Amino acid sequence: MNESIMKIDRRGRLRYAPEQKQTMVEAYQASGLSAARFATLHGVNYQTLVSWIKKGKTAGPAGTPRSSAPAATAASAILKPGARNCWTPSLAAA
Repeated sequence: MNESIMKIDRRGRLRYAPEQKQTMVEAYQASGLSAARFATLHGVNYQTLVSWIKKGKTAGPAGTPRSSAPAATAASAILKPGARNCWTPSLAAA
């Protein structure tokens, strides 16, 4: 990881500073690796890395929650054209 000191709590768990978490998430996003492979290579638990990624998506730049986008807009960004998806706009509007 980086050279800053990691703390260990009473249960023996590693505690990372927010800057370390952010750096790790940015490195993962730039790596092109799967989250599982990246976590293994960097000595971080997969579930821990995934939680950092999710928290980064829900928090704004200063740690404030982002406003959520309308459901149709958010879903259309995830769905791929021509893919077999269960969600359809006509059913969501009903």
